[in-house]
This record gives sequence, structure tokens and C-alpha cells, in this order.
Amino acid sequence: MKESFYAEYDNSISTNVKWYRPDINSVIEWYKEWESNFDLSNYKVYLVGALAEGLETNDVDILIMSDDPNLFVLKDMLTSAQTLGFNHSLLIDICWANYKLTQSIRDGLDISDYKSIRNFKTFKKVVNGSEEICDLTNDKNYKELIPGLYEYEGVSNHLVNKVTKRLNIDIYKSIYTELRYVI
Repeated sequence: MKESFYAEYDNSISTNVKWYRPDINSVIEWYKEWESNFDLSNYKVYLVGALAEGLETNDVDILIMSDDPNLFVLKDMLTSAQTLGFNHSLLIDICWANYKLTQSIRDGLDISDYKSIRNFKTFKKVVNGSEEICDLTNDKNYKELIPGLYEYEGVSNHLVNKVTKRLNIDIYKSIYTELRYVI
């Protein structure tokens, strides 16, 4: 039986094409195409999460950092990353953040002032009729910065618990790989 697949952000980016477990080579190919569209001199772009830690995963976690991001450019960067990700059969989970969350959790720092910026509020995927919805507005305060770009305050308990568990059992080492140095 053929697997049915659908994924959709509430920002009109969607795909019927199944994405694959990423490896560093597929991420490098995606990154080369993506970064060629932007001046990243004022941004740091990190590969984080399971793939950066050398674990098998279904998505690619990307963190963008900049002291003063241009919101219109940032929105374009996020949207382009997701679209090109699907073109490369990758699910790109990308956001801007005011600091490195996993490192802060590892170091026992106060994370109450954590902020992230994303270009969507909900993400839905359906695999063989089984639907999952991620609604970022459920457990965080948020505001729309410009049309289609949202700043979220705080971190979900689920994410803090997942990261803390992985740090405690030594699965995560809090690795942040700046992609410009990988290619």
C-alpha cells in the first residue's frame, strides 16, 4: 500500500511529497541554495537539535540569531527555508531566537525571557490518515510583528522536559553548528 502524506503550515506552504530523514549532506545542499538568496553577514545560522547531536531524526532544526534582525528579511528567510526544504524533501524547523535555549537549559540559566520568531502559528501533517497538529499559540504568549511573522514568549513545558531529559541522559551535548563553516 502506498503511503499517503501531506504537510501544511498556516502560511500556505504545503507539500504532498514525503520528506526524508536528513543527513548532513542533504542539509548542506539545502543550505547552499538557501543562503545564496540572502546576505547573512548580520546573522548566525546554526544547525541544532537531534541532527546536530548526531541522532536520527525526521526534521532539521535551524536557529537564526541576530542582534537586530530586519523583520521583512527574516520573514523571507524563514519562508524560503521551509519552501526549499520541501523542495529538497526535508522538513526544516527554523526560527530566530534571542539566545541558545539548549545551552541555557544545560547551564541552569533562567529561560523565562526566551523569545522566538516564526512565520507560522500552526503546522499540520497527515501520514496515512493520522493527523498531528502543532499549535504554537497553545502554551505561549505571542504577538504578530508584521503580517505573517510572530514573536513567541517563553518555552513550552514539553520542549523544556524533552531537552532536559536528553541532556540528563547524555544524549544531547548542546551542540550548535554554525552552517557557514560547514560548507
